[in-house]
Formats: sequence, structure tokens, C-alpha cells
Amino acid sequence: MTDAKISLTQKDKTVGVANLVSHDSILFDLMDKTPSAERVEMLNSVLHVGALAMLEERSRHLDLIIIELGYDLVKPSEDPPGNWVDRVRLVEKIKQLRKQLLREMGVPLPAVGVRDNLRLESSQYRILVRGVEIASFVLRPEKLMAIVDPNSVTEAIEAMGGEATVEPAFKMPAYWIDVEQSAQAEAGGYVVVNPGVVLGTHIEQVVIDNLPDLFGLTDAKQLLTELEAREPSLVEEFGQTMSLRELLRILRSLIRERIPIVDLSAILDTLAEHSESATTHEERSEVVRTRLARTTAQPRSPSSLDSH
Repeated sequence: MTDAKISLTQKDKTVGVANLVSHDSILFDLMDKTPSAERVEMLNSVLHVGALAMLEERSRHLDLIIIELGYDLVKPSEDPPGNWVDRVRLVEKIKQLRKQLLREMGVPLPAVGVRDNLRLESSQYRILVRGVEIASFVLRPEKLMAIVDPNSVTEAIEAMGGEATVEPAFKMPAYWIDVEQSAQAEAGGYVVVNPGVVLGTHIEQVVIDNLPDLFGLTDAKQLLTELEAREPSLVEEFGQTMSLRELLRILRSLIRERIPIVDLSAILDTLAEHSESATTHEERSEVVRTRLARTTAQPRSPSSLDSH
């Protein structure tokens, strides 16, 4: 009976609750052969798993960015503070990233979903953008990561028994070390961070690298609507010279080059001013790029990693 129940549960997890009806003959055949005391439990299990599958599928459509965590990375609320990935801090990190991107780049960050995935290795996480896996890494929750800084490292860490790895965001050589070795590693010139910081920094870099693809027509429209409330004449003039779709192409080009689009007023003013002389996408992008040259954003560096 147990094997049949597990098999049915796995099948319905795959198809989701919407397809449970197609398996009703299997379900009721099994229930006919099941003692009455177990029937309610079986039905609840099937409906629960199906509902989870449905919610999981729905979240794929709602969140452009999804962070999936293996079960060993989720810090139980009753556990003492340590090197676990704290979901609350992770969500707060994402909120801070959203504010930072809007302030520094002028780009609104879409919703980010954080969820468990029991199919991953126990200490693995992966980052999906538009449903496609962009990055994945296996953490060591019981360890700290000592990142090699070639400009300051004075002591080889192999002698400490460190486990060689690669920091995932900036692809820098690193080592997993015991918590007790933190002070020694820092004295030797290493940047020491906990697994939560490793994950948070990796998420931030993946988001920044994929920001042009995450910025869509709805985002451009939102920014335009906000500007219209302040400068209606400018937006009206711009609307007579260029489509929203072409504006999106230009803004994506700027974001790809790490040029902030915070000053949307200057961007529209420049495009309207050169509407007759700049007629191709390349020409329009160039006049805006020249106008905004002084505000070009500098890429983040490994030194921006937070300490543990």
C-alpha cells in the first residue's frame, strides 16, 4: 500500500492538481483497496502535493527571478545563529538591492521569489531568470569562505587545511575554512565571508548581469508615466517623435553598458532635440550616451563583498 501511495503522489506532483481528475480511476481504485482509516490521509496527501505543484507552477509565471535553496541551506527558526542562509536576511538583501538599483541605475527590479527545492543537493542553490537556470553553486553551511586577494595575501591557506573552491560571483579563487580559522585567514590577507554573504553577492551579480533582459516594456511605461506627472509637456513632445518600443531598446542599450537611466528627463529631452538628425537606433543611443557620459556607472568589484 505504501509503494502505491508514493507512486501516485509523485505522479500527481508532476502533473499538478489541475490534472488530478484524469487520475481519478487510479485514485479511487486504490482507495477501494485501502482501509477506511487510511483513505482520508491518502486523499489529503494527494491534494496537498498537487496544490504545491500548482503553486510552484504559478510562481514560475509571477517571478522573473527565482532563488531555489537546498534543504540544508534553510535555517530552522529554532536554531542558534550561525552560517546558515537566513531567509529573512536574504529577503532583506533583495529589498536593499531593489532600492540600490532604482537609486543608482533608475531600474525597477521585478519580483524575486525564494523557495525550497528538495531536488537540489542539500547545500546547493540555483538562480533562475525567466525560468532558465543562470547560476548554481554548492555552499558549505558549516564553513566560511576565504577569498584570495592577490594584492594582499601573504600566507598560503593550504597549510590551514582549507578546501579549494571558486567564489561564484566574481570567479575568484577561494577556500572553505573552519570558523575557528577566520582570524588567521584575515591576518593572512584573505577576505572572509559566510555562506549567506556568498549567496547574496552572487544573486546581486546575476541580477546586474541580466538587468537589460529583466527591464521590459511595462517598466519603461511605468517610468514614462511617473515622468509625465512631473513633466507632461516633455513626455507629450517625445511621444510625437518616437515609440515606446524604440525607447525600450535605447534604455536597454544604456543599461547593458551600465549607464544609469535615472535622469529619464535628460534622455527624452536629448532624443526629442535630435529627432531629425538621429534617426537610427545606433545614432539615438549615441546622442544619449554622450549626454549621460558623466554618469556612467562603474562595475562592482570583488572588494565590495561584505565581510561576515
